[in-house]
Amino acid sequence: MCDYVRKMYSLGFQGFLSSDLSEVETQKHTECFHGAFSQDGLEMGMLALEMKQGRFELTALVCTYVTWALGIILAISRHWRIWEFDAKEVQIVFIGLWKVYYYQKVNGTDSLIGVTMHTGGNQSWIIPPEIQYGRDLILLANFMKSVVLIFSTEAILVSWIKAPYPDFLRSHYNISVLFLLLSSFCTLTAVFWNHIVDFYGHTTFQFMSTFPVQKEELYLKHFSYVLPLGIFTVTLSVSTAAMFIYEICALREMAQISQALVKFKP
Repeated sequence: MCDYVRKMYSLGFQGFLSSDLSEVETQKHTECFHGAFSQDGLEMGMLALEMKQGRFELTALVCTYVTWALGIILAISRHWRIWEFDAKEVQIVFIGLWKVYYYQKVNGTDSLIGVTMHTGGNQSWIIPPEIQYGRDLILLANFMKSVVLIFSTEAILVSWIKAPYPDFLRSHYNISVLFLLLSSFCTLTAVFWNHIVDFYGHTTFQFMSTFPVQKEELYLKHFSYVLPLGIFTVTLSVSTAAMFIYEICALREMAQISQALVKFKP
């Protein structure tokens, strides 16, 4: 801070104005006054931006891990379709992307016992396109989320240690945004395609010939949590991408402030 600003603080604003200043001193005072307060404003703006950026970084990192976990839950879920059958042997069948689960009543000694059984698909199954491509879309989405997890974690760790690598951070955030949006498209396509064909279309899904029940005995289709979970996963992924976009904009703004602060250094 220059001598003119220190003098103003010591005399007070009114006392400083009433002191004798030449025209040259007045001009120097004006330049010094504006420069000092412009520098303070930039430094305060930089500090506020860093604090806000830190909160967004932590939130984005947590959301990235959550979206990755939700993608795993969708992949291993056995409730992509819930079918109820008009049969005594098997009443409810849970259809996942890779396996079919069902409860079967087995005649025990003196009571009926519910036994959870599952069978994997083989060549005798007729698997419709919405499930075949649904597998690929969910696997692709989870792969891209894993990439986002690695890149975003690296970028945020570098940001926390205050390493001066803005280009590194921007490139990692850009990759994270791209893969998050692509994974959201894959997830949304998979869950909506399955839901629409299951309830409003005609699925070609057929059980193998040795399965306890057949599709002709289908009585009722139940709504499952897969569709709302997929929509929530997509919403969270897009929100996380928006946070990374904010980080990119914040890095650019901080770079501009840093360049402006260089002008005030002696």
